[in-house]
Amino acid sequence: MMLERWVQRALRKLTAAQREHFALDPLRSLGDDHRFTVRAVEHLASRRDHGGGCDGTSFLEDNVILYAPSPNSKRQNFTLAHELGHWLVEQDSATLDWLADQDEPQAAIESLCDAIAQRLLLPEDLIDYVVGRPIRAQDVVALFEQSAASLPVCAIAAAARLPQLGAVIIIDRRTMKVTSSSVHPHPERGWPSIYPWPGEELPEGHSLRTIGSGETITRRSFWRNRWGKRADYYVDAIASDRAICAVISDTDLWGVDTMPVLMDHDYVQRPENAFQCCGEWRTVRGFPCPKCGRGYCPVCGNCRCTTVSRSEGQCRNCNTITPVHLLADGLCEICA
Repeated sequence: MMLERWVQRALRKLTAAQREHFALDPLRSLGDDHRFTVRAVEHLASRRDHGGGCDGTSFLEDNVILYAPSPNSKRQNFTLAHELGHWLVEQDSATLDWLADQDEPQAAIESLCDAIAQRLLLPEDLIDYVVGRPIRAQDVVALFEQSAASLPVCAIAAAARLPQLGAVIIIDRRTMKVTSSSVHPHPERGWPSIYPWPGEELPEGHSLRTIGSGETITRRSFWRNRWGKRADYYVDAIASDRAICAVISDTDLWGVDTMPVLMDHDYVQRPENAFQCCGEWRTVRGFPCPKCGRGYCPVCGNCRCTTVSRSEGQCRNCNTITPVHLLADGLCEICA
């Protein structure tokens, strides 16, 4: 399913000024430029179905958007951008016809709106301006500081511009665990068998364990997975009080060594599976679920089957299968 054409088509409905305003201040732009009534709802029970990556819902016919606020992060900006994506899609009959022809139209529209949201929050010209050649960890942080996008979304955008095998990872300094890993596969050989995986802990003896807040590191390093297997990488990193942002690469992008060092990596041969889950498009190598055919999300561990099952519950009185947010003390709306 190729989304780029339809993303571009949707974005053409906004003027350059509107896109710039939204990228700077999504909440204000929705009111000023599009006359939406936008309300924060602390305990929003309704979420987009079929894997939509936002905590919100919209009533487009009434120009109303409800969203779950996230005062400690920029996640709410993604929600607002996703809902604007729904509005843009609704304006175009050709896009609606294309969606209707998809095998799973509702999942397709959520994926399309997620892609629109990422482009709204991180315009290509901003990425061009901030992210240098070669890419450095401080570029990723600068992109986060100069945009309305979250740090993981900025990491995805930066990783896409790596020239060879590498990744942009985010590590929680409190737990020393990887919270986000955006991998750029080798252009010919695909995905490496050893690379930082969300939930893995920074290996003992790793140089990033000693980096202090505000410090940067650029050197030859390594990664060791949970099974003890090791692969060498170059790393460029910057730390804050709460997190470490690091760019890793199999080539010496930053002139660490006076003589080039050839780093040999093992590559996985498992099939590649692209899908949307936990608010992001993910490309995972691994054998998919034999029932639904979708890969397993590296964040929540779910395939489509378990994602759907967790969103539904059974009424303890009439045994009707009901969305969990409509159950009150285990009872559906009819039995409550």
